[in-house]
Amino acid sequence: MNIVLSYLPLTAAVALGIFILKEIIEAYRRIRADKRKISGYKLILARECERNNAALKGIRQAVSRIKEKEKFPNYNMYLDTTPAGHLRFHASHSESGSFSIIVRPPQLETMGRIMIEMATIDRRLFSSIESAYDAVSELKHLRDSLIDILSDDVDEAIVLGFPQYAEKEMEDIFDRLEGLYKVCTGSPLEKLRLR
Repeated sequence: MNIVLSYLPLTAAVALGIFILKEIIEAYRRIRADKRKISGYKLILARECERNNAALKGIRQAVSRIKEKEKFPNYNMYLDTTPAGHLRFHASHSESGSFSIIVRPPQLETMGRIMIEMATIDRRLFSSIESAYDAVSELKHLRDSLIDILSDDVDEAIVLGFPQYAEKEMEDIFDRLEGLYKVCTGSPLEKLRLR
């Protein structure tokens, strides 16, 4: 240290010390800001997982009713739109009664925006978001397929085969959503959020 001081004037050494201290303080502030940002994003992501879990539940219940079509050939299934604009699945049969549920659309937008930012801040969270994002994309595909098979004149074999495909996919979708939820909250995904 004496060698450095002998070559630098005192003002230069003080300026260098102040600069280093300022950089250390600024780095500490950035780290704390990133931690607060990650904490806020985790809260938002947990809510998105709960919303997508509600969408998954609606599709899961509709699929379980489609399976009943094998037992009851005259099982009536159709989709309509509520006055509020929500898609509703109906199923009915004289022996099994009637059933209806809102088939909510999966939510991708918020997760996609956060995923981009997390790529530079937290790699572990980023990989969990990426996996859940892919799962929600698959959930959207399942919902679209449900709409297609109930809206068009589709071969009965396709309608009856849909539950087998959907159940396998829904299990994977839930596991990946729950993986992100656990990273965000430390808890298993049990809650449903409607809005």
